[in-house]
Amino acid sequence: MKTIKLFMMTGLVVTFLFTANFSNATSGEAALAKQELYQTITEVFEKDLPKKGNYLYENYIYKLNDKVAVTFKVKEDGEVKVLEVKSKNYDASQYTKHVFSSTQVKAKQLLAGKTFQMDIHVKFKAK
Repeated sequence: MKTIKLFMMTGLVVTFLFTANFSNATSGEAALAKQELYQTITEVFEKDLPKKGNYLYENYIYKLNDKVAVTFKVKEDGEVKVLEVKSKNYDASQYTKHVFSSTQVKAKQLLAGKTFQMDIHVKFKAK
């Protein structure tokens, strides 16, 4: 019988570096749309980390403390499509790809067609 291990998230820091031009919106609208996208992605990771049987559990990954650089584009329908994931740690990179592929992330229409780079610092260890 498998022993169920719970993963406790000790921290998740998501930092955005946006490289987009928002000529069709006020800076306030653009800032709000970016903040909402930030919150959505943060929540996706916060919900996934403590799940029993998540990617980390299934792959016997018990500790990560790494930065992952993610480049993504917001499609015309608002869906976030990951273009590139880079990390010095293979497990952190694979985990990030898995989270984005298994969860549909949506952004406001205002961000459609824009490309963004985001650094995600995933820090956790199994308890």
